[in-house]
Amino acid sequence: MKNWMIFALCSFAIFSCSKDETVTPTIVESPFSTFLSSKTDLTFDTFSSNSYSLGYEFKTTADGSVTALGCSSTEAGTFALQLYKVDSVNNTGTLVASASIDLTAGDISNRKFNYKTLAQKVAISKGVYYRVTYSVVNKTFERLQASLNPSMTFPITSANKKVSIKRGVYGEPSSYPSNSWDVLYMADAKLEFK
Repeated sequence: MKNWMIFALCSFAIFSCSKDETVTPTIVESPFSTFLSSKTDLTFDTFSSNSYSLGYEFKTTADGSVTALGCSSTEAGTFALQLYKVDSVNNTGTLVASASIDLTAGDISNRKFNYKTLAQKVAISKGVYYRVTYSVVNKTFERLQASLNPSMTFPITSANKKVSIKRGVYGEPSSYPSNSWDVLYMADAKLEFK
């Protein structure tokens, strides 16, 4: 009887381990950073000593989550990062995540993006628009204009076709960026999809 129970337990363990379970890999995207790394012929505009909230508007083709916010800068310093859920009808937004990032002299070379991991992932829904921004206060910033970059046509679709960047957005520092234009400003988000 004892041997039979041991055999039954071992058989159960073997069959349990041999189940063919499909594990869906996690896809992580940083749409603007990926876009920049795929282009070699981009023309940037540089502006000095201005104060704005700058970024882009995007939507996704699947539910997912934002795990980090980031930016690229030509100057070291502390930058406020924000993620807004957009109310397209009223051109307003609800702040759903924020963070602060400190960039050092070593962080600002070659348009490198630096990210601040959020304490908790922020769920995002497919088909809903969001705006990711960083605030520059009396600092130099860069932008990419579609008119100066013929290869940059909106919407910009990410590598895995999960994220679509609609346009660049801007406004007052650390506030909802209610203005938009066919540009890209140097903010970004890390998005995760199952």
